[in-house]
Amino acid sequence: MNKIRAAVVGAGIYGKHHMNAYRHNPDTVLVAICDTDTERCDDLAMAYGIQGYTRLDRLLQQEAIDIVSVATPDPYHT
Repeated sequence: MNKIRAAVVGAGIYGKHHMNAYRHNPDTVLVAICDTDTERCDDLAMAYGIQGYTRLDRLLQQEAIDIVSVATPDPYHT
């Protein structure tokens, strides 16, 4: 069975929780993080050994993603 390819949008506290959940789930592989804060995004991407993006459209164009967790503050969910 192929692993589910996951990405997380939002590199804050909740995003880190989602990233850890994907990382420890044997059925998923975390492949990308997206956040508008370049430094925070780059730091997490490096720490997890994944690709970081500051634009969601680029993440979706360049990665084969099966599932995305939206872990941004509520006003940004639209």
